[in-house]
Amino acid sequence: MKYTEPYLTYEQQAQRLLDAGLLAKKADLVQRLKDVGYYRLSAYMAPYREYNEEGVMTERFSPGTTLEKAWNLYLFDRQLRLLFMDAIERIEVFLRVKIAHIHTRENGPFGYANASYFPLWKGYMQRLEEVNQKSWH
Repeated sequence: MKYTEPYLTYEQQAQRLLDAGLLAKKADLVQRLKDVGYYRLSAYMAPYREYNEEGVMTERFSPGTTLEKAWNLYLFDRQLRLLFMDAIERIEVFLRVKIAHIHTRENGPFGYANASYFPLWKGYMQRLEEVNQKSWH
């Protein structure tokens, strides 16, 4: 597959979107393109694209499509992603604490240094030694 799209400056990218019917101040649009990039931003504009008779999305925007509408979708998605990442981090820490607590209870405070507990981890002791050397020096 050959890539045929030409390089466009931020100003040219902005003009392309404006020519397709997006309503925005060019300077604001250029700044948003610099912040998040053309393809990321254009993904949030997809719901506002027009479709041709065959049902294929075109480059044109529906009347009244503004940069603010697309940017608000981007911000919503960003906030949702941050909420998920926060929740995932909390679950990860919770599970790590439980695993460490149970493993220590069953195998002692240095159970992690016993390779027999990790038979599927090839080179476990070597890696553990490398970590110990880097951690303490």
